[in-house]
Amino acid sequence: MSYETKELKGWDLAKEAMRCPLAAEARAVLGLNDKQFSKLIGISTAKYWRWASGESEPSLAEKILIVRCLDIAKKKGYLHKSGDEY
Repeated sequence: MSYETKELKGWDLAKEAMRCPLAAEARAVLGLNDKQFSKLIGISTAKYWRWASGESEPSLAEKILIVRCLDIAKKKGYLHKSGDEY
């Protein structure tokens, strides 16, 4: 893979991560409680609460995972809030 191809792929991932809402917003849109959301993303509940409090934020990979979970839920019609909000 060329350097340019790697750079473009990295840029695409960064753009995807930019669509990530705050963790509490994503959790609410998905209609999950904190434990369910944490399990879905593969993190501890304590880590989720650090995100929700603003003490820390998700990594790039975690943001992409959240965005992809929201995209799947939207496609499947599982969102609990209006799809326009996400």
